[in-house]
Amino acid sequence: MRVQSRPTPDSRIDAGGRAAARRRGLGAAWSALADGAEWRQAGRSEFRFAVRAMTEWPVCLVAVRFVSVGACAGLGVAGVVLLWLPTGPHGVVGRSVLVVLLTVSVIVAALWGICPFPGWRGAVAYAVWGDLTILGVALTLSDPRAQLVTVILLSAVGTFVAGFLGWRAMLLHCGYCAAVILGIDAWALCARSASGWSVYLVSGVAVVVDVLMPAMLQFPVEVARRSIVAVTRLSNRDPLTGLLNRRGLRSAATYIVARHRESGGELAVIVVDLDRLKQVNDEYGHIRGDLVLRETGRALAERMDALAAARTGGDEFVLIVHLPDPADLPAVADRCAGCVFGDDQLQVTASVGAAHAPAVTADLDVLQRLADDSMYAAKRAGGGRRVIAAGR
Repeated sequence: MRVQSRPTPDSRIDAGGRAAARRRGLGAAWSALADGAEWRQAGRSEFRFAVRAMTEWPVCLVAVRFVSVGACAGLGVAGVVLLWLPTGPHGVVGRSVLVVLLTVSVIVAALWGICPFPGWRGAVAYAVWGDLTILGVALTLSDPRAQLVTVILLSAVGTFVAGFLGWRAMLLHCGYCAAVILGIDAWALCARSASGWSVYLVSGVAVVVDVLMPAMLQFPVEVARRSIVAVTRLSNRDPLTGLLNRRGLRSAATYIVARHRESGGELAVIVVDLDRLKQVNDEYGHIRGDLVLRETGRALAERMDALAAARTGGDEFVLIVHLPDPADLPAVADRCAGCVFGDDQLQVTASVGAAHAPAVTADLDVLQRLADDSMYAAKRAGGGRRVIAAGR
């Protein structure tokens, strides 16, 4: 006789926990898909992460440039070959369209070679241009099988999207690829211009290469990116204020200098040191002192339009800002001093030092030393004031 075991309370709890975790996972996935603000900024944080990582190894950026130049120029060369193939464009209109697309491809290749590395908008524009250009080249061809073979080149755009623009952009790209393949299949079926089996065979290959493979590539890339971001955030952040720590500031400074070399204006480093914080800790306890630090950090992060904000010491904060006009620096430094938390009991002020230099020549390590010296000069003068180092 077979006896069925009853579920124990612990097993029911485990099953309930797994079900709740699945519901939370589905809810988080739906929230991510339905977040309109994130869709409008799709790929921005992923692009910033990728470029910042590659800035640590400049050879990676050179390699991306080299591959992009080769891909665009290769598309142009392939188009010239298509002009002379039997499956190539027929008629003046088709040939003219193909020539225009190939000319633009060569121009894009030249831009990749001579212009600064593009920003997020440039990367999005490049991906959109690649998708539309490959479709345009495919539509000039006379045979559906040749069109589908050309559409396989969309996988190259998918690789770029996976590396730089993240899963939302990849979802749009894969949907676009699927729609293009289905459209060519439908046109071939209606026109009866080729054997159905051969078209469907090439379509299957195109789906695998253009849709499934980029999506499979995106998954480990996204997992790795999120894991690195989580670990990096823990190691680069101050646990009390949530601002960057000294290590995080150094990493951010490398990225900031690389991104603002060509922007014009000036970069400034502002050092904010709280006066009499030790007295607050002694009289009211470290909980109140931590409150001052935490609220001051929050105000600096929210009110100051800083490229980076960090807590680099017990009572010291550092900000990096971009200034269109260096004459604005005193007012910006005063705003930093106004971010210090205080109430009727906590009379805390700040000594502020700042230094600036043109963005194209700025050395943030030197600027931070100058700003530190200026901050100590403000402290020696009694605190509660700012000192601006002479411009460099």
